[in-house]
Amino acid sequence: MIERPVSLGGRGLEQSASGMARPSPLSSLRPLPPGRSTSGGKRAAGTSSPIPFSDVSESGEILGPSEALEGALRREVEEKEELMMRLSNRDDAISQLESRIAALDVNMVQGEARLSELYADQERWEAERAALEKEIAKKTTVIDKLRIQLRELEKENRECSRRLTEQAAQFESERQAFYDNTTHLKSRIQSLTDQQRDWKERLREEEEQELKEAAAEAEAEAAAGAAAEANPDPQTPVVDSPVVPPRRRPFHHRLRSSIDRDATEPPEMTALRLELSTLNTSHGSLGETVKMLQSQLGDLERLNLTLQEENEAYTTLLREKTLSGQMNILARAESRPPSPHPDEERQSELELKEEAEEDGSKSSGLLSPGQSPPPRCQKCQERTSRRC
Repeated sequence: MIERPVSLGGRGLEQSASGMARPSPLSSLRPLPPGRSTSGGKRAAGTSSPIPFSDVSESGEILGPSEALEGALRREVEEKEELMMRLSNRDDAISQLESRIAALDVNMVQGEARLSELYADQERWEAERAALEKEIAKKTTVIDKLRIQLRELEKENRECSRRLTEQAAQFESERQAFYDNTTHLKSRIQSLTDQQRDWKERLREEEEQELKEAAAEAEAEAAAGAAAEANPDPQTPVVDSPVVPPRRRPFHHRLRSSIDRDATEPPEMTALRLELSTLNTSHGSLGETVKMLQSQLGDLERLNLTLQEENEAYTTLLREKTLSGQMNILARAESRPPSPHPDEERQSELELKEEAEEDGSKSSGLLSPGQSPPPRCQKCQERTSRRC
């Protein structure tokens, strides 16, 4: 006999033909919502069922209404206790979560405050960085201007040094000419003074000699007069012949003529004679300068020969090392680090070229007599002395 399940009020319970109630397979397969249990469904089915309360014991016997109520009440109490425990657990979890949320809110407020402080610090640092960048840009501009002024001042300094050297050479030549002229004039004055002193001495000697001769003539005339008085003979006339020394008269006349010639000489001739003597003195000083320059030229030629020998030896050594593979010029040229400031190096090279041209223009002219020769480096002097 086939048992036909009978649904009990559509509450998820089925009753077999034998009268035993069992849960419907549809209700057992239907998923329950969270927080719901099957016991509540059974209880609801029992309360809403039109069949009087009856329950099935563990042994399969149908219990009475009181026992079913007690079991239902017991289940309700258990479910209530369970729900109360779950509710208390949920309240504890909610309180913990609320406290945690409050702590997180406090931390979030603190983090927001810290974040605002960091934003403020970042803005302040950005403002300081912008101010520092402006200051650095200003200082860089000032440094560039100072560099330009320094280059201009160095150029002006070189120009002033060149002018000073030229003026010093010109003043030295003028001083040497003035010194030569002064020396010549002093020597001329000294010679004229000596000549005047000799002339005065000789003139005094001549005057003394003339006085002596006049006295001798007077004595001779007196003696002749006395002799004439002692022997008055008209046939022997007395002839007065002045006695003049033949050697004194030509010198006296020659001295007088030289003095008269110097007195009557035109000033142009005197200036030409002074210029001739000055040129003779300058020629002597220039001859000494030429000798000194010739000695320096010989030293420089010896130094040039030494440097040429060293250059040839270095070139030979470099060629041997290059051929033997010990030195790679291209690799060394590529391995050289690039220059950080090409403009400054180009400017320094131009300045060095200008200085070299100025030195060459200075060294191309002759030195004045009082000007010292250009200084030589210690290494060049050592090489020259070693070569000698």
